[in-house]
Amino acid sequence: MFAQERSDACFLQVSASAIKATGTSRPFEDLEYIWDFGDPTGKEIFENPANQRTVNANYQDGPEAAYCYRNPGTYTVTLTVRGKNGQSFLSAKVTQAVTVTAFNASGGEYWFDSVNGKDTNSGANINSPKQSVSALNELLRIPNRRFNIKRGSSWAGSMSLDISSSPTRLAPYGLGDNPSFSITNGSNNTVNLLNGRGDTAQPKSDVVVSGIDFSTSPNAAGSFAGNFLAAHTRNPAGTFDNIYIDNCNFTATGAGKESSTPLRFQRISGPGGFNNMWACGIWGGSMVNQTAVRGNAVGIFGGAYEWMFYVGCHVRGAGTSNVFDHHIYPTVQFHALYRWIKFGSGPNRNYCINTNCDLYGTVEHPEIAEYHLIADCEMTGAKRAFDASNGNNNLAGLFRNFVAQGNAMHDLDGNGVIIFSSCDTMTVRDNLVWNCTGGIWFAPSKNLAAVFRGQVYRNKIYQPAGTPSLATIYYVGATWTTPQQITDNIIQDQRTTANCLSSVFADHIAAGSLIDRNKYWAPNDIDRKFLYNQATPQSFVQWQASGFDANGSVADPKWPDPTKGQFS
Repeated sequence: MFAQERSDACFLQVSASAIKATGTSRPFEDLEYIWDFGDPTGKEIFENPANQRTVNANYQDGPEAAYCYRNPGTYTVTLTVRGKNGQSFLSAKVTQAVTVTAFNASGGEYWFDSVNGKDTNSGANINSPKQSVSALNELLRIPNRRFNIKRGSSWAGSMSLDISSSPTRLAPYGLGDNPSFSITNGSNNTVNLLNGRGDTAQPKSDVVVSGIDFSTSPNAAGSFAGNFLAAHTRNPAGTFDNIYIDNCNFTATGAGKESSTPLRFQRISGPGGFNNMWACGIWGGSMVNQTAVRGNAVGIFGGAYEWMFYVGCHVRGAGTSNVFDHHIYPTVQFHALYRWIKFGSGPNRNYCINTNCDLYGTVEHPEIAEYHLIADCEMTGAKRAFDASNGNNNLAGLFRNFVAQGNAMHDLDGNGVIIFSSCDTMTVRDNLVWNCTGGIWFAPSKNLAAVFRGQVYRNKIYQPAGTPSLATIYYVGATWTTPQQITDNIIQDQRTTANCLSSVFADHIAAGSLIDRNKYWAPNDIDRKFLYNQATPQSFVQWQASGFDANGSVADPKWPDPTKGQFS
């Protein structure tokens, strides 16, 4: 990877969670949000992997967003909100000034060069760089320091890079390839960011690592090793806050138990633990598992209690069919953003994103994880796209205000593309789904049908011939007594036993539900009964007679080539 001279990175994450509106109890999910971060000439350019279009991160849609400012100054962030009012729309704007200041390296600025540096140099200017990891670790003990790492430099061995103080900045300088740090023997992590051990708290805040490549290939079977480890002991004073990974690349190989975990933000929560990972983010870069010979092969593990974003990354690699093998296994409770992520090759991964927040409430008094957005991701290379659940799949912890929009989900071979087991509200809209063996499943393990309120609309779904006759949109396992919305979806099912939509509602439809304007096409279905009411197959005429899709239709959508994701 080549880049220009270094610049500071200042991250901002925003949310529409405080917006209120008459006419909807779910403004986070129901209203349209457009963000302008006031930096139109910024160079934060990504490819939207869901449609292969180039996007400028200065402009984003959806109720959660994040941005990276590279230059000091005052910027005006503008949020445009739009909502439907009958047959027309109402809109409003709000602005907020954001001041970005340069990092104050009051503790000093240092340069490192693995080729031309010497540890006998002062390291205090670009013409006298230091050389070794041990010298870097020694200088990292003092806060408010900036470390400039020469592009083209590389370090390999058994010594971890220990970020033992904060605030801290590490970034490359010069031209050429990213500098690289590798663990090639032993079982250490490439980078350690710890909050202290035992009774000694060492909180960390305001740490940014930019433009560096990390890799591990530990040779100790059964060891715990990875690339970037941000972890803490059970010390409530050892908090993490504002920890950011900026356009770094991580590769993990080896035979360790969890050696295939390139990036870990490991927080402890629940009884006996502390929610002391507060805000962190990953901006750009890649996380790759080359091999996975043991369980728990996760690309990115963990997250923050509040405010976590994953933007513009590429996550790929293999699993072992273990239940914990996921591309991303986050533990974010409030304000999670997953945007422009490209998930890729690697067999035996379970979920692209296992949005599993293990909370410790009770069924009578559940804890809530909310304000999550999954947007514009290409989700493949696993069995399923994502879920919303907790460890016991019960009502003790529920997701609420959860939106998935604009994603491309394809070639997933699990029983469901999306599975909800512990969810209060969820909106799934404007997604493309093709060549998957399962569909969008609302599958309650423990009485979800009594609380869940789902909205599934404007999705385009293609089911190829020869796949199992699982339902494409499936409300399963209970009598659904809460209102649901399933509207404006287009489903093409090429199977001889098609199953476009299957519902189990009390008295055919729960009070307040809306199932309408959906379009179906099942040309190969043997008996033309491709819709299921109360698990009973029905033709479209019978389906309408049961009270569904009064304005729906059966027609060929004439998509160019949905087997390759080419919809209209």
